[in-house]
Amino acid sequence: SQKTGLSASIFWRCQKDLRCNPWRGPRASGDFTRKKLVHPSRGVNIFTQTYLLSNIAKESIVQNMISHVPRNTTLGIGSYCYPFAVGTNKRFLPDKPLGSIGLIDKALYHKVKVVQLADNLNLQNLTDEQINEIAHYAGEHDVTVETGLRGISAENLRRHILLSERMGARLLRCVIDSIGYKPDFREINKVLTDAIPLLHKTGITLGIENHDRFLAKEFKQIITAAGDQNIGIVLDTVNSFSNEERSQEVLEILAPYTVCFHVKDYAIRRRTDAQGLVVTGTIAGEGRLDIPYMLNTLKNQAVRDFSTILEFWMEPEETTGATLIKEEQWVEKSIKYLRNFIPD
Repeated sequence: SQKTGLSASIFWRCQKDLRCNPWRGPRASGDFTRKKLVHPSRGVNIFTQTYLLSNIAKESIVQNMISHVPRNTTLGIGSYCYPFAVGTNKRFLPDKPLGSIGLIDKALYHKVKVVQLADNLNLQNLTDEQINEIAHYAGEHDVTVETGLRGISAENLRRHILLSERMGARLLRCVIDSIGYKPDFREINKVLTDAIPLLHKTGITLGIENHDRFLAKEFKQIITAAGDQNIGIVLDTVNSFSNEERSQEVLEILAPYTVCFHVKDYAIRRRTDAQGLVVTGTIAGEGRLDIPYMLNTLKNQAVRDFSTILEFWMEPEETTGATLIKEEQWVEKSIKYLRNFIPD
């Protein structure tokens, strides 16, 4: 317990009740179960699917990484800030889709210091020459690059960690699921645990984005089960609506583990035929999201300094040209608003 920094009582309870070693991770057998586990001292369910018995010790380790020193944030844009210009929506495909170099140019134009090159740019298809060009161009212009992937299979994660290192990125944003791939908790934990040595070797932090399938409390369990400072949360403000979780509810659970913040404002309106509601995006500051509160909470609770990446759920116009103009206007107005809270 002296080596881990855990209190003696927590360390003893983990050793006695959970039979775990918080530094070596799970033992070869006996650490997983597929039935509901009831903690012997509290009588509550720890995991309801496949889960790790060392969660209590690992959560304590993660909490020990968190201090109450206010965190700094840096404003940036991502490829999901420009989904139409990038060509994510094939119905509104521009003649010349925006690529990684173009997105860096957008960052320079808007005077932001971070670009997040996510999965809609298909980074895995880049040639060695293109990777080197992006890394050099970003470094030459003092723009911080972050990368992104979709689908946390072991091979895909390893490929993107190495690619991120070559591009000079220090944050790799990850959506767990992809088309045809929805791993359970046990597989997720194994992939993350196996990736920790490479994350440490490359100095890259893996940020897992709260996305559709899992509840916020389940994302917390995923992070605490991994129990490593190089694995945290990319907190998106609206993705968890799919699980009927409000932005502030997600913030309350995941703020202490956040390494990146996706600021995405939204509106809820009734359909024109009055048969149901529509959740849609807005310019930052013009929707229902309490952005000052979200930023203030993260600055006081996040595990470390974090990037704030602007994103949109923007409805297109009738034509591609009009949609691209609208997208650029949204970016400009949103950055102007966000500069009230993130001046640098």
